[in-house]
Amino acid sequence: MAASLLLGGVGCEPAPAPEPSRELAEAQARPAVIAPPEPLPPGSPEVGVEIAFVGVAPLHQGFFADADARAQLGRELAGRVADPARLVVAYDAVELRGAIQLDLHAGSLRTPVRRSESHLQLADLAPLTMALATYRSSLAARYDYRIQNFSVRLFAIDGTTSCQLGITGGNPPDGRTLSPCVHINGVERCGTPDGQGVSFNPEVARDLARCLGS
Repeated sequence: MAASLLLGGVGCEPAPAPEPSRELAEAQARPAVIAPPEPLPPGSPEVGVEIAFVGVAPLHQGFFADADARAQLGRELAGRVADPARLVVAYDAVELRGAIQLDLHAGSLRTPVRRSESHLQLADLAPLTMALATYRSSLAARYDYRIQNFSVRLFAIDGTTSCQLGITGGNPPDGRTLSPCVHINGVERCGTPDGQGVSFNPEVARDLARCLGS
């Protein structure tokens, strides 16, 4: 019996650590510390911003297409994503929820996300989410305050793996704090924040890194 038990344990890998709840994980998340950007000289290049709408009424499509807001967003994303930047603005009339999503297809992310095994520095993505949050707030102030309730998120895909990353902290969040809970192929997985990084279970870190090209 003892030999059977011993042999049965050969090759067994330790079970992955249990994931924290969303409430616990996000309570531990901290804003990214980002140096103020250097002011761009006049005439500096900006990326174009293409917008696809899902469930958004024509009037509000015009709000999101505001030329000044899109140009500012393009300047803030310059050098960080490929040209053009692709947004999806969606509204669910049943759930009464809206979202502003930046799509990051393979090779379009110019901002490297540092990784050490299962630890990813999600704070490296904060300049993107801050730019989206600023875009949202400027439109809310100019046109319709309800736009401030739209969530901000990133959507990255590589092959058959898709990853969605959101923000947390503040009301509304200003984009400085990436949520440690991500969606991998539609399934929520939460990691443990540590400074500006997040430790995930190995398979989650692998899939997330694949999506982000890290």
